[in-house]
Amino acid sequence: MFKDFSLGCLVLIALAILVPLGVIIFQALFWTASQLIKLVVAVVVLIIIGRAVRIFLNR
Repeated sequence: MFKDFSLGCLVLIALAILVPLGVIIFQALFWTASQLIKLVVAVVVLIIIGRAVRIFLNR
């Protein structure tokens, strides 16, 4: 049980570090990219999320 708890804490810490980093990188890319690149990235992300959700629901 303690092992699971410490693992959960590690995952939370990793998320706490990675999520802000990801957001910063994402925003940096979005601010420097042109409108067309933004649109393409948004569409690709939406498609990936849609497929992931569909796979998750089908299980």
